[in-house]
Amino acid sequence: MQDTPADILVKSSFFAIPVTPEVGSLHNPLQYIKANCREEDFVVFKLDIDTPAVETALAWQLLDADIAHLIDEFYFEDHVSGSPMCFMGWTWGWKDHDLATSIKYFQDLRKLGIRAHSWV
Repeated sequence: MQDTPADILVKSSFFAIPVTPEVGSLHNPLQYIKANCREEDFVVFKLDIDTPAVETALAWQLLDADIAHLIDEFYFEDHVSGSPMCFMGWTWGWKDHDLATSIKYFQDLRKLGIRAHSWV
């Protein structure tokens, strides 16, 4: 799929294509947004791949001004250590990514103009 022409890729669904967090990759959904969306478009980005390493890499890319100005709403299940879900057996989380770090991250997104929402 790396050789897929851009005019074909824009007609493709990310449900059928593995997502990659590599900046500039055709299979990075943020690259797709940068290539196909304008600031006047209303863009909602929901990130829920259930692969924390990929999700986290993509999520942090939103702090880049080149993409932040294109995203209006962002929904993300941030897997943090110390989450209330840990009491229900949920062990996904990053030891260095706690609830305080998550709150600051979402505040930073909001300062960039992204209405960012998290859930557990």
